[in-house]
Amino acid sequence: MIMLEKKLVGDDAIIGICEIINKNKNLRNFRSLEITTVRELLRELTANQDIEIQHKQSGQPFLEDGTNISISHTRGYATVMLSEKHLVGIDIEYISDRVERVVSKFVREDEVVRDTMDKLILWSAKEAVYKLFSEQNLEYFEMRALPFDKDKSNHLIIENLKSNLSQKVYFEYNDKYVLTYCIR
Repeated sequence: MIMLEKKLVGDDAIIGICEIINKNKNLRNFRSLEITTVRELLRELTANQDIEIQHKQSGQPFLEDGTNISISHTRGYATVMLSEKHLVGIDIEYISDRVERVVSKFVREDEVVRDTMDKLILWSAKEAVYKLFSEQNLEYFEMRALPFDKDKSNHLIIENLKSNLSQKVYFEYNDKYVLTYCIR
């Protein structure tokens, strides 16, 4: 694991991003490597070597001490977001045009996306919001993004149409991945 970034967001949330090193290039063991990397990242963020991730029946991760946690991994990267005070959601997606194959599954007709990067940001943002509202089991089309301009802002607003709530989702991207996160 190579720590790429560790930062505080909001008043108490912390995000850690790391690169997953797959020395063997063995795809069968990659899932195990992702899990191990997330565990190492969590221990690095908390300075607690004994901390363990638990999972609810829904699959949502939690920590026994009550700290809110959100986890994401994609090809070559893992991220963890923690907060003692707030619910959190995070997602990371590696940059590629694979999003073009699934765009009809998550972009609503009333949403505006101009290019592949907009689509990746939107997909990732909806994943983060899904995790934030995990108890609601939101579908992609039960979330609507207000128009956004990635060149002028670092966030977008996703409307949770199931509960009539709006959520600000922050995003950042580089030539390797898109990262989105939200705090409630």
